[in-house]
Amino acid sequence: MARVPFIVGTWKGKGKVLPRGVEYLESSTFLLLKTEPATVINWQQFTKNAETQKPMHAENGFLKILPMPEEGDVKKAELMLSHPFSVNEYYKTAHFDFAQNIFECLADTEDCFQRGPSAGGKSASGSRRVYKLEDDRLIYDMYLRTDGSDEFVLLMHFCFLALRVCTWPLLEVGIGVCNLIGLVGVLAALFVGFDFRLSALMQQKDLLGLVLLGIGSAFLTEVVDYYNRQTLLESTIFTTANYIEILAFVPAVWMVHTTVKKGEDWSSITACRESQALAFFAFLVCFYVMEDLISAYRLGWSEPLGAAGHIVHFLLLLDFACFLLAHIYNPEKLSGSLLRWWGPKQNWV
Repeated sequence: MARVPFIVGTWKGKGKVLPRGVEYLESSTFLLLKTEPATVINWQQFTKNAETQKPMHAENGFLKILPMPEEGDVKKAELMLSHPFSVNEYYKTAHFDFAQNIFECLADTEDCFQRGPSAGGKSASGSRRVYKLEDDRLIYDMYLRTDGSDEFVLLMHFCFLALRVCTWPLLEVGIGVCNLIGLVGVLAALFVGFDFRLSALMQQKDLLGLVLLGIGSAFLTEVVDYYNRQTLLESTIFTTANYIEILAFVPAVWMVHTTVKKGEDWSSITACRESQALAFFAFLVCFYVMEDLISAYRLGWSEPLGAAGHIVHFLLLLDFACFLLAHIYNPEKLSGSLLRWWGPKQNWV
């Protein structure tokens, strides 16, 4: 007699979208269509905002549980879903555990996603779902990886480097020649390594927000700095460049913070991802050789603590780059949770 999957039925509950913490109400119906030769389930999920009651998301599709392998309680599965914003998902890596009442599925390659002409927003490049039955309650976690997080870091570097180069005749922030070389390098990483297009800038509203935050914070900092010997314009330019450079790494820090979940392993890295990772870290390491090591040499013994700070910063960056690249190029020998945030286009929620 065929077993009925635990997910079958109508479920109602609530959840939360991270990292913003938006709470929603959900109604899900999983209708068993047949059990032979494969188990097929019609999949429907609807969510609405818990506060405003406005519809948020809907998805419809089919879950197929294959009769393979013949022995054991864990069976291979496939999940196909359609979304009203003109996107289709195909989870081709999936397992249904009848004994543990757990269903896990993963979409991790470009062919797992199909976008229609009217699809907007950032493109999804990875998705993982885990459904399980606990105390007769259906509980699930969904992790979504979207395009743009790695490009975001590079675009932030472009912003402060462009500011440094453009204001070079008025004020030299850092080393002028190194800034110019770095600007050329970040453009090469974006357009060659990531195949970046200027049209994608229209989707980078967060970029504008962080840049404006850096400018506003710099201006306020200098306004209250009564002992500044430079003009307000020069001081604001200098501080703005520094603040934007600091904010450039906010996406990476935020991704690590929001993806510390249950030790999932992301080991399927494509050749495209490898080349993007190489371009990303090639720029960062080369730029900070100029930004940190040359600056440390120039400071020398006159400001030993400043020189030491530059060296420590570079060593931390180099260690992180080597660690992550080793995981990406040889994941079967080196394992670690930090690999999760790299896709490199990865932003799990």
